[in-house]
Amino acid sequence: MRGIGRLGLMVFVSCALPMPVLSGCGGSEPAAPTVTVTHTESSAPPPARPSASHSAQLPGATTPGIGEPVRDGSFQFVVQGVRRASAADDVGPLEPDGERILVELTVTNIGLQPARFFNDSASLVIDGKQHSADTMASVYLSPESAEDIQPGLSIDVATPFDVPVGSVPEAILLDGDIFDSSVIRVDLNGAPR
Repeated sequence: MRGIGRLGLMVFVSCALPMPVLSGCGGSEPAAPTVTVTHTESSAPPPARPSASHSAQLPGATTPGIGEPVRDGSFQFVVQGVRRASAADDVGPLEPDGERILVELTVTNIGLQPARFFNDSASLVIDGKQHSADTMASVYLSPESAEDIQPGLSIDVATPFDVPVGSVPEAILLDGDIFDSSVIRVDLNGAPR
């Protein structure tokens, strides 16, 4: 072995390995790998994944309401209240097309990593139609929502919606993970009146 040297020994050992482990040491090309797929019949359909327009709740479960914690992704949400914006609310220089409804939330990071809640991922349901959050007004009302929430910590945010005057919201749809299609529906019981 003394005359072979390290490189020669490596080539000798490498070429001695089985072909599927190492190819290119001379000889014929290895055969293509064989894959066997076994299909078994199942009478149960695959589980359905909730769509973005449906709640990520179990069938038959009641819809949570104001004051009840709900979870999605890295967040737990509690709707604290719903109110019409007043002149005292600093919602920025842009006037709404209708009026602003503010949904007050406590958002808690229940994950293991810092995470950011995006106000504009929420939708308000009025007469069966979804209304997106007013992103510009969100920046003025809740600037802390633009920062990461550390694990175990909470922030209070007001999520504004520009809606037709006199609107009565039915629910808010909350999304704690923008990379999946599930949302949580929280019943607002027609608040504010």
